[in-house]
Amino acid sequence: MLLEDLKVRDHLKRKLAQASVLTLPFRSDTFDLAVSADVIQHVPRGGGDLETAKETFRVLRPGGLFLLRTNCEAPGRRNRSEFFDFHFYSERELRELLESAGFEVTVSTHSNALIDVVARAKGLAGEILGASRTPPMGPGLPEIPPERSFIRSMLLRLLRAEAWLIARGIRLPVGSNLVIVG
Repeated sequence: MLLEDLKVRDHLKRKLAQASVLTLPFRSDTFDLAVSADVIQHVPRGGGDLETAKETFRVLRPGGLFLLRTNCEAPGRRNRSEFFDFHFYSERELRELLESAGFEVTVSTHSNALIDVVARAKGLAGEILGASRTPPMGPGLPEIPPERSFIRSMLLRLLRAEAWLIARGIRLPVGSNLVIVG
């Protein structure tokens, strides 16, 4: 869907911008919060992630927060997908990246830990049973069919439980993603 189709501009009475994370079209010290969800692992290798972090730091006001979520290395999981080509971060690597861009990291934890256990079990079962692996088709991942609403409900409960733990300062030692606040 195109930005023009959303007509968000009319409702919010604010400007929207579509730009590269490597060169944000905003003045320095503009925002109190920046959120990046599953973006940084896709920027050009060889320094694109550091440039992205530096640009984000530049546009944040002093004391502003950066909430970053990305995929991560995980023990026992193939970290190099046969279908996708992007970077898998270690927690230490991501923390050092943000600190080198000027951030003071206040929260660093894995996420999707509970769902990761379910996904690993499903993948292992598929390998044992000889199921073929196929990439998701089309843009994004396919919708969960309505008849699987019980599964959706259970997965949401797992995510809520995990959010509850993280909100109380409990650091998750494993998971398929990292969440960093700087």
